[in-house]
Amino acid sequence: MANHPKPTAEPVVIGYPAAGIAAPLPSATAYAYATPRPDPYYADPRTGAAFSANRNLLLYRILIAASVAFLLVGLISFFLWLFLRPSVPVFIVSSATVSAFNLSSPSGPTPQLSSSFDLALNVSNPNKKMGVNYFHVAASVAYDGVILAETALSPFYQEGRTTTTLQAPLATRQEYVGLDVAEGISHDRATSGAVRFDVMVEAWVWFKTSAWSTSSSVMKVYCEGITISLINDTVTSGSMAGPTKQCQVNIGW
Repeated sequence: MANHPKPTAEPVVIGYPAAGIAAPLPSATAYAYATPRPDPYYADPRTGAAFSANRNLLLYRILIAASVAFLLVGLISFFLWLFLRPSVPVFIVSSATVSAFNLSSPSGPTPQLSSSFDLALNVSNPNKKMGVNYFHVAASVAYDGVILAETALSPFYQEGRTTTTLQAPLATRQEYVGLDVAEGISHDRATSGAVRFDVMVEAWVWFKTSAWSTSSSVMKVYCEGITISLINDTVTSGSMAGPTKQCQVNIGW
């Protein structure tokens, strides 16, 4: 029987390779078992665009709602004003007197005027169910656009369809009036025996009903050509000549 050579046994290696034995080379199909890096994070562009669109839509809706509310308030106020717009008060100068009227040095360089005016104005509220508040009331007397005397009057309230008599005493003591005014007054007294003055009233007013009221507005009253008899330079007092005088009333709505 033929003898076969016995195969040489390979030493068994456990753990590190035995001394003198080289470690086997990795095969071409082997993989390195390193920890893989995490994938980079990219924000979804669709999420940011949706948030921006929703925010713009919300702002747009808020703007639309505010515009509609403002428009409604404006329309309501307009129709209330259209149907409830108050009529302006009526001012009539019922009497006007002057006393202690003295114009010194009418043709000199420094003419001075002393006088005491006493005016009575009938103020009527033509509105049926709307009262009027008057405050910061002031009255003045002027000649040819130059104020000669002025005074503050008490505030008052007037019910609808009522008439109030407004007394306005005005005085001036040795006030410089200017050469043009002095010569004009002297000329009027010499030619017609009377002087034409202008009466003005200014106040803040607001109208009020039980459920609605206006905002405060400036009222200006102009009473032109109030003629007071002053026959000559020696007469120091006089009264209103002619009938009562209705004034022009303007309110800055």
